[in-house]
Amino acid sequence: MPITDKLNKWVTVFSPMLKKGEHGSPLTVGGEITSIDVFNFEEKEDNADAACFLILDDGVGEITVMLPNDIYKDNEENIKLSNILVIEGRLFMLKDQADNKETKVVGYSVEKIDI
Repeated sequence: MPITDKLNKWVTVFSPMLKKGEHGSPLTVGGEITSIDVFNFEEKEDNADAACFLILDDGVGEITVMLPNDIYKDNEENIKLSNILVIEGRLFMLKDQADNKETKVVGYSVEKIDI
């Protein structure tokens, strides 16, 4: 069974639909983690300004998810390559000068699922 069929009961949006969404709209996405990058924007001992960027493969495309430091730290044990996550968040949309849309999800709730 494809991962999209398995994710259907959890997610509200798959990757191809993100560009049609509205900036700031709430959504739930999911997929297999294919990339993890943790950035510390200012060198502080407590990493208060760190953020985690994930790439999720939802079976039909990729979704970039940004997790603020507190959400990342609370869920660090589940944020491993190949884990399947469901993330609640909001759509963050940027437009460039050519009116191309770049989309990301800012996550505020993370759940690891076994499917």
